[in-house]
Amino acid sequence: MTPEPVTPEPVLAVEGLRVSAATDHGRVTVVDDVSLALRPGRIHGLAGESGSGKTVTGLAVLGLLARPALRVEAGTARLGGDDLLALGERELRAIRGRRVSMVFQEPMTSLDPAFTVGRTIGEVLRTHLRLSRRAARARAVELLDRVGIPEPDRRVDAYPFELSGGMLQRVLIATAIACEPAVLLADEPTTALDVTVQAGILALLRSLADDGMAVLLVTHDLGLLAEHCDDLTVMYAGQVVESGPVADVLTAPAHPYTAGLLAAVPSATVRADRLAAIPGAVPAPHLMPTGCRFADRCPHRRAECAEPVPLTGGAGRARRCVRADDLVLEGV
Repeated sequence: MTPEPVTPEPVLAVEGLRVSAATDHGRVTVVDDVSLALRPGRIHGLAGESGSGKTVTGLAVLGLLARPALRVEAGTARLGGDDLLALGERELRAIRGRRVSMVFQEPMTSLDPAFTVGRTIGEVLRTHLRLSRRAARARAVELLDRVGIPEPDRRVDAYPFELSGGMLQRVLIATAIACEPAVLLADEPTTALDVTVQAGILALLRSLADDGMAVLLVTHDLGLLAEHCDDLTVMYAGQVVESGPVADVLTAPAHPYTAGLLAAVPSATVRADRLAAIPGAVPAPHLMPTGCRFADRCPHRRAECAEPVPLTGGAGRARRCVRADDLVLEGV
């Protein structure tokens, strides 16, 4: 008999993350009880509407929240023996870019226009690996070649405004992987890119995962998640509502919100007079209900949905719905 594959231990485990924000209504919780397990060699997708807390989760893990407006109130983020949420700025600077890196959504605003791309990549190498200026430049050329930028020995001396959006996104990825971190957080890395460039970026992320890196891919595109991810977490209104292997979540969703997202994806084969949509809107952070946060938009709600709903299930398949065991929801 063929033994079942062994699931690797998480290289980064986030547990019970809670983040608050200062608003005109006082401090309110914007990320509540979020847990993620990123494993080596796997791409973990993070999906949800804008404002669901996906980007804030990634920034909180790396200690990049705009404080004091945003601050971590509870939780842990264990990377090896370190809890990233408990470390000071000096300790985090030694970890960012070396053991865990982040690719931001807007490459043009993430790169300094006064520095060439080679100097930007070289700064990471010189800071963490203590390479000489010449060695850092040579390594930058290798990295640009690896991420698919043509003529890397010439592009290494280019400024950001001389490169296209797709090339800039590749430069960000080259910078992020320069020191071969164990974890890569990619926040909407294919936004505003054409489909050809998008495919190249995703193929690059896949190759990084195949080399053993743990990748978190934040995106709105469920098609990308289905094609490129191994695991999937769905967030709504600052909470995790469902998680598990991507095939299980997409073919047999356990939460009505996930099913609503899938139903809203336009079909190329089924003709419809109107596009499907989830009714209503995400409640404002200071108006979050005490029970299920999706209840007002859910066609399956019951009286018990007015009570707080915990995240149930094991590490392999979790859901936040009191009717998860009796609902049969349509997937893809």
